Amino acid sequence: MNSDDSTKPKRNASQIFLNGDEKKSSITQTIFLGEQPRKIFSLDKSGINVTQFLDSSPVPTFVINSDHVVTHWNKACEHVLGYSAESMIFTQNQWKPFYREKRPVLADLVLAKDTDIVVQKYYKDRFSQSNFIPGAYEAIDFFPDLHANGLWLHFTAAPLYNEEGVIIGAVEILEDITERRDAENALRQ
Repeated sequence: MNSDDSTKPKRNASQIFLNGDEKKSSITQTIFLGEQPRKIFSLDKSGINVTQFLDSSPVPTFVINSDHVVTHWNKACEHVLGYSAESMIFTQNQWKPFYREKRPVLADLVLAKDTDIVVQKYYKDRFSQSNFIPGAYEAIDFFPDLHANGLWLHFTAAPLYNEEGVIIGAVEILEDITERRDAENALRQ
């Protein structure tokens, strides 16, 4: 690759590797960001790759790597958040659907050291640690710029680990709870 080609990653600039262990056979697609390869999806023995799995999910979900770069942005995210996968993947713009100014989203924060302190800084009393997944956090917040009247979202972010137990990224899952919050507010009035 020449230096002009390496400035912006390309989806088609990839190689596929087959890991040979019969018990752990998998195919990995790797993209090249300059000289540094990055794994973007794995295909297990069942033939399901991460992108297919996420895109078929009706739950808005995105994944970032350890460099805080979006690697997956599913179709449900496109629908609910209004940003295409093409405009989000290979960027650090995961904040744009939610905030007017650049700041970390919950997935970014689970990658930080001293996660409790960092999450507290941004979410005050609106977050909790997950009861099910170590290192995962949940929060509820209102996002006034989403859709015509804003959306209430319940969101969960969890770290992703490699086989050696090293954090390699994070996944964030969103649930639109606007109707439930509106119903609760109507009952209070």
